[in-house]
Parts: sequence; structure tokens; C-alpha cells
Amino acid sequence: MALHVIKRTLIGIVFLMSSFSGICQSLEKENFQFVDPTAPKNSFVNFFSKRFNVNLILKPSITLIIFKVHKDGHIDNIKNWGNLENNVEQEISRVIMKSEPCWRFNSSKAEYKWVIFPFFNGNPFEIKGGSGRNLHSGLYEQFCLVSQYLGPDFSAIYLSPPKTVSSLFLDHVL
Repeated sequence: MALHVIKRTLIGIVFLMSSFSGICQSLEKENFQFVDPTAPKNSFVNFFSKRFNVNLILKPSITLIIFKVHKDGHIDNIKNWGNLENNVEQEISRVIMKSEPCWRFNSSKAEYKWVIFPFFNGNPFEIKGGSGRNLHSGLYEQFCLVSQYLGPDFSAIYLSPPKTVSSLFLDHVL
């Protein structure tokens, strides 16, 4: 049962991300993008995964990380409403801050963009029983809190896909 709930949750996330990011990211490339000077083909997800210390991962969870990127590349307001351990949260913030020189605004219209980054901690498919339902309801609560925090205007939002979604779906869902 928990595995079924987790699969439905992950399918929902992918659907939302593919529809939202597919439409919006193509429009956003003109105005806002991530460019890694060391590897120009890298996305933010690649940049993050190469620098994140995976030894910190303790328990499976999905957390929505948001942060604000200003026009000059400065990053602040790193937030999440998940249940991350302090050392994992600090490591996420450290890697996000290292990405400051990589964010580019090509338009003078926007002063900032919010980046939403779904962070998969461990393997959510290891969750059994009621914990799967807790993961689903916790993620729903996070979506609600992010929506309340950022408001209804999606024009200032950049949605980054999580690194592990494709491999999770290939291994467990499809």
C-alpha cells in the first residue's frame, strides 16, 4: 500500500513538473537560466549532484527546497518545509550558495526568481506502511506551504526537476 501511495505521489510530481517546466522553462530560457562555467551543458541538478555529500543521507524523504536568486546572482531565502536533518539542510544550503555565479538573467524586467528544487533524500521506495501515506501527505502540505509563501504568480518561479526522478521511475514505476 505504501509503495502504491509513493508511486502515485512521484507520478504526480513528474506530471506537474513536466507540464509546468516543459511550458515555462522554454519561455524562461530567454529570461533566466543556469549556466555552469566549468561544464556549460550542466543543469542545476547536475551541478548540485556533483557537489552534494551523499554520505549525509540518512532517511528517505522528499523535500521541496526553495531559494531566491536576485538579478546580480545573489542567493538568499533558502527555505524548506520538509523534515531534513540539520546536517543535510546545511549541506543543501552550502551547494545552493556555490551556484550563485551560475544563474543568468537575460532580461531587465525581472529583479529575482524563485527556484523550486524537489530534493529526494535516500530512496522513497524503502518506506513501508503508514510512512508512505505520511510521505504523500507531507509532500502535499509542502506544496500548499510553498504556494502560500510564493503566492499565485508563477512568472517569478523556476522549477528545477529533481535528479533522481527518472531513475526512480525506470527502476520502480514503469
